[in-house]
Amino acid sequence: MDTLSINAKGISVSLDLAVGHIAALEIEADGRRLKPLHRAPWVGSPRATLPQNLPEGTVRLSGDFLCAPFSTSDVEAAPLHGWTANSEWDVVESSAIAGGWRAVFRLRRKVMGASVDKVFTLRDNHPFLYQEHIFSGGSGAISVAHH
Repeated sequence: MDTLSINAKGISVSLDLAVGHIAALEIEADGRRLKPLHRAPWVGSPRATLPQNLPEGTVRLSGDFLCAPFSTSDVEAAPLHGWTANSEWDVVESSAIAGGWRAVFRLRRKVMGASVDKVFTLRDNHPFLYQEHIFSGGSGAISVAHH
C-alpha cells in the first residue's frame, strides 16, 4: 500500500494515497499508544476475493475520509462518496514546521471542476490531527462530510 506517514511528538498519521483514507492514527497518552481508527478486515485481501463491483474506497476502507459528495452523486459520474474517497492523491508538500509537521495532498481528479487539497497538521504533544480540505475553482453546490 502506498502511504505517507507524518509524525510529531506523541502522534503519527498515515494517509493511503490510493484513496485518501487515513490508514492509521496513533496517539501516545499516559504511556499507552492509542489507535482510535479502524480498518476494514478485508483491507489487504486479494482483490479477486472481493465482489467485483466494490468501489476502490470500499476495497481499501479505513479510518476517516472526505466524502464529496456524501453518498451518491446526482450531478456527475463518480463512485459512492465521490472521487475524494476513491481515487489517488499526490503529496504536494511534507515538511517540519515549528513544533510539528505539515503535509499537503492534492486529489488527482477534479470534483465538479474543482481541485481539492487535503492539509494535515500535527503539533508536538497535541493528541489531535488538524485536518482541512480546500476546494479551488469549480462550480455548483455539493454536500461534503467525513465518514
